[in-house]
Amino acid sequence: MKTWNCIIVDDEDVDRLMVVSFAKKFPQLNIIGAYSSADEALGMLEKNTVDILFLDIDMPGSNGVELRKKAMEVPVCIFITGHSEYAVESFELETLDFIVKPLRFERFEKAMQRVEQFLDFTTSYI
Repeated sequence: MKTWNCIIVDDEDVDRLMVVSFAKKFPQLNIIGAYSSADEALGMLEKNTVDILFLDIDMPGSNGVELRKKAMEVPVCIFITGHSEYAVESFELETLDFIVKPLRFERFEKAMQRVEQFLDFTTSYI
């Protein structure tokens, strides 16, 4: 089974831990970091190959949209946020999915189906 490196960025401890918990249910995900700020994550992105970003948008300092703009080389971005007003802007940044909080496992599972389809398709043509 192919595995994909992912990181999780959310300033809210409970939300970040929930995403980590859900992601651990998918053996194809290799969680290489969970961060409370975009700045922490950016430092890791400069040193590691990441396939999937799970990003909150509204965070102190740099937000998730700004982080995505700096990490466009990452093939998959999924925003998980309580701010639906960012949806249009996020899809201009090649976002694969946009999940509005509160996060439910069923919705995360649907996002993972999209991720698998997308990555399977893109890697089979490279």
